[in-house]
Amino acid sequence: MFVGTRFFYKILYFLTAMSPAYFLFVLQVRGKYETISSKKSCSISYDSITLIIIVLIPLIALILGFLLKKLLLHQYKVGTNEQVTENKEQFELKNIQQKNGNVISFLLGNIFPSVIIIEDNIITCIIFFVTLQFLIFKVVMNSTDIFPNVILILYKVDIMQTNSGKYSFVFYEESVEDTFKVYQIGKPFISKLYITKYKTKD
Repeated sequence: MFVGTRFFYKILYFLTAMSPAYFLFVLQVRGKYETISSKKSCSISYDSITLIIIVLIPLIALILGFLLKKLLLHQYKVGTNEQVTENKEQFELKNIQQKNGNVISFLLGNIFPSVIIIEDNIITCIIFFVTLQFLIFKVVMNSTDIFPNVILILYKVDIMQTNSGKYSFVFYEESVEDTFKVYQIGKPFISKLYITKYKTKD
């Protein structure tokens, strides 16, 4: 889905999409390793550290999601990418095959990784989780499936898959200009990712 796009798009999308997994993982770690919660590092207990992380993860995810939305919206309004002039009707709502992925992708991508806790060794657990994130990142970036992103959905940005196998970030406004515009993200003839706007949201 992200083949031919810039690296920062991939990172921002992945981190925001996986933020529920990070949140759930820290909650699992905090509950699983209660024996070390009372220990301190630099006069701060591990329990306090995990609590701070639990609060920061949603905040950081919302900030990154907002940044991603603004970057995409800027590229659409300024027209910094190549505009689609031929066969752009394939991006119209009537030609959309899938929106925001499916439940299975969400469960496998967010819930499953967050509940894998290796007993009695927090260091091994964290290393395993980070390694798993790297593998998921490689799979997602080279997959043709839509990986659900709850943060972008909260910001009213959907990602669609057209009947022709292309993908589009979709923004919504109460009123848009009469001309339906579509811009490509990434390298021409390689990237299958686009940006467009719809007037209303179903």
